[in-house]
Amino acid sequence: MVQSLSAPPSQYLNITEVLVKREVDRQLEHLPPRVLRFIKRTEVETYALNRLPALYASSTQGLKFQQQRAQREIGKQLETVVRQAIAAVQVDPLRASQPIIHPGNRDSEAVLQALRQLFDRPDMDWQGALQALKRVNKAQLQGQSVAGESPNSSTHRQRWRPGTYGSEVAWRPKTPSAQTLGFDWDDPRYQR
Repeated sequence: MVQSLSAPPSQYLNITEVLVKREVDRQLEHLPPRVLRFIKRTEVETYALNRLPALYASSTQGLKFQQQRAQREIGKQLETVVRQAIAAVQVDPLRASQPIIHPGNRDSEAVLQALRQLFDRPDMDWQGALQALKRVNKAQLQGQSVAGESPNSSTHRQRWRPGTYGSEVAWRPKTPSAQTLGFDWDDPRYQR
């Protein structure tokens, strides 16, 4: 049984985490989209971080010192470890894993799950969700259809409700129970 770990916001920063994220960004830019679908960014970062030393800083002077130390000591190793991490996590694309959900992140995880389902992208992370929402918003402002549908179609105005099954959090389309009462929030009387 995995226990939930919750920590207060920290007053320190692990420089290695920042450097690994940057290196993962750099290396993922050069991969084809069909390969990217099978790579979970968090798994790549975790793999790499478990093979590199932690370099913490709690002040701006400490931050500068640790950045210089990182360049000297783990500069070349960082690139190699991230490359190994990418190769390691794409070996088994069908392997399922359940990400850690922090108690404070249940709502945000449920929203991300709904966006994954809406865009039919089970590997979507927050960055990908933000980009997809920006594309939809831009297309709607220009009056274009998104993914072959009109901006005013019912699927874009579909209501979502939380659903739970066991300990999982998921969002599912809401059943049209309000229609049986003869009104809905999409009723023109509630629109401006």
